[in-house]
Amino acid sequence: MATIGDFNKALFDVDFEKLGWIPMEDMYNADGDGTVYTLTGLFINMKSKFGPRPYVSTDKYLVDLPVHRLEDIEKMLTMNEIIQQVRDGKAGIMIRPYISKKYDKECFDVVFVNL
Repeated sequence: MATIGDFNKALFDVDFEKLGWIPMEDMYNADGDGTVYTLTGLFINMKSKFGPRPYVSTDKYLVDLPVHRLEDIEKMLTMNEIIQQVRDGKAGIMIRPYISKKYDKECFDVVFVNL
């Protein structure tokens, strides 16, 4: 029986066993502002206890994105040209901090980048 994970692996050739999870805050603190990470995959975790969660993969990490990016990732996964751009190594992300008005604290988001 197929699972959603099988579908994702078919779209993107990502070996999940070789990647570690990393918070965006840790990526930002380690590499600084303006660092571009090449994307290797776009995914939606349907098994999260908090509902569907968007995430991306890079050559080293799986990165959990903010839930407000779910619609973006869903839309990207329906667009063949975006899927091909990721497969070709021509899509990336930069991590950006911002102050959440709702929580009054520093949070992190992504900016999608054409490579």
